[in-house]
Amino acid sequence: MKRIISLLIIIIFSITISACSDDSKPNALAQVGNEDITEYDIQEYISLVAHSQGTNLEDALDEYNNEYVKNMVLEDMVSTVQKKQYLDDKDITILSIKEEEELQSYLNNVITDEKLNAFVKENNITEKSLINFFMRNYIAEAFQIEMVKEMKTLDADAKTYYEKNKENYESEKVKAFHILTETKEEAEEIISRLDQGETFEALAKEKSTDKNTAINGGDLGTFGRGESFEEFENKVFSMTIGEISEPFESMYGFHIIKLQNKFKEIPIYQEVEAAIKDKLIIDYTNNRIDELNNKYTVVLCQ
Repeated sequence: MKRIISLLIIIIFSITISACSDDSKPNALAQVGNEDITEYDIQEYISLVAHSQGTNLEDALDEYNNEYVKNMVLEDMVSTVQKKQYLDDKDITILSIKEEEELQSYLNNVITDEKLNAFVKENNITEKSLINFFMRNYIAEAFQIEMVKEMKTLDADAKTYYEKNKENYESEKVKAFHILTETKEEAEEIISRLDQGETFEALAKEKSTDKNTAINGGDLGTFGRGESFEEFENKVFSMTIGEISEPFESMYGFHIIKLQNKFKEIPIYQEVEAAIKDKLIIDYTNNRIDELNNKYTVVLCQ
């Protein structure tokens, strides 16, 4: 049955909702330019994904709403067809010679592998669907390469973006020391000795079971959020400079922390350059896809 599939797809692709052309295939769900995407195409794609992941198709569809899965697959297939039409119009070679050989090997394997051959026949999967399934990541990669090529001023734009937004990359850092013990009693004894005036660093060298840091007086160096386990991070970032924590337990034992410093830091450009460029590339690609919708029209079939 032909359906208007998803509001999400309408938003992303600015799809025209109307009857497909008279020459559309039976069970066509959408037309991208002159290419149809049918219910059969979607079913074959889902079967191939499930098989490639070693998942039973029924289990895969039971785990998520059946219609939701089909909607997402249609969205992916529409995007892939648009990108391929763009690449074809620019005479971009998608596969290298080696990748062409891999594709042929993949198709040959379908014939020679008894289990795979039986799966393909049982699910009525066509050679076209096999090729499209193999090609989807290569198409996405080739399209992304073309987008980056179009961004002639990417380096300069990334630096400009950093200067305007570097405060957004500010992060909290701490400089801390710790002592690790096997039991609470050992940790409490260390607290008592600290109260009597012994130094944290000396006790770490003597008592800590974390030998990697004990040799340096328990020095953990400087680190930010997301670089330690949850219990330790929650404790150290809640402390004030100069504070020594009460013993607390984790899966590693009992910890005592000394917080030497806490500060906010804006990373230098080189540390966030890749992340900024990724963002700019994604933003540019999304804008270009909007433009492609005008050229490679998508029609959902009623």
